[in-house]
Amino acid sequence: MARVFLGIGTNEGDRLENISRATQILAASGAARLIQMATIAETPPLGPP
Repeated sequence: MARVFLGIGTNEGDRLENISRATQILAASGAARLIQMATIAETPPLGPP
């Protein structure tokens, strides 16, 4: 199995819940296995509104 580093981001709704749900869906699909998760960081938006 290939090792892949995947970045997940969100900017709408409950952001922590969105990230948690995305990782759950990936794990449940059997297509990915979570080995480690980085600290979640909140940053200001970039670009025009």
